Amino acid sequence: MKDLDELSRYEYFGHSVLMGKRKMSWQDTKGVLGMFGEKLGAAKRAYRDFVEKGIAQGSRPELSGGALLQSPGGWEGVKALRQERLYQRNDERTG
Repeated sequence: MKDLDELSRYEYFGHSVLMGKRKMSWQDTKGVLGMFGEKLGAAKRAYRDFVEKGIAQGSRPELSGGALLQSPGGWEGVKALRQERLYQRNDERTG
């Protein structure tokens, strides 16, 4: 995503629902925004600021790829396991 406006228009992220751009009955908008404030307008602004600050931090490798990717040591670890014909279906830490 290039910016918050693009994120708001992207239909596969819950952000567009939280910002009121679209509706999804399954998403708990009230619960999520309730963590950012009691009044809807203020909660949306606080949530948007929170997301904006996260974007400013840039990519964080320790938070990407999921636990299965992180467990063996990133992509290099996954490749090494595959070369040895060792496969994991899940993260052993959660099993």
